[in-house]
Amino acid sequence: MSCSTVPPDDARLDALRQEFEHEASFSQVFVVLTVGATLIATLGLLANSPGVVIGAMVVAPWILPLQAMAFEILRGQLPMFLRALRTLMLGVVICVLLAISIWWESPSTGRRTRR
Repeated sequence: MSCSTVPPDDARLDALRQEFEHEASFSQVFVVLTVGATLIATLGLLANSPGVVIGAMVVAPWILPLQAMAFEILRGQLPMFLRALRTLMLGVVICVLLAISIWWESPSTGRRTRR
């Protein structure tokens, strides 16, 4: 018989909640991995290399807030769902702005600046 007063299922659910709460947060690790994945994917697109673009998916941390969102939908916890959604949307904004800036400065886009 267990010495704990918390049923095992509740303890596992609480551990999952804590893990997903951490994964839903906008952190420095999330930003670094998003920037890295964006650089890899954008350069892969500019080089016309599908393998490199697919490889960028290995680095991308976006599955973490998506998992947290799914978990919070199941639990019915809107605040944590919104926190994970905010993290994901900030990641999208970072990705799009960085990709556009790389594309804009890339010599392979056909854009030539005259000075």
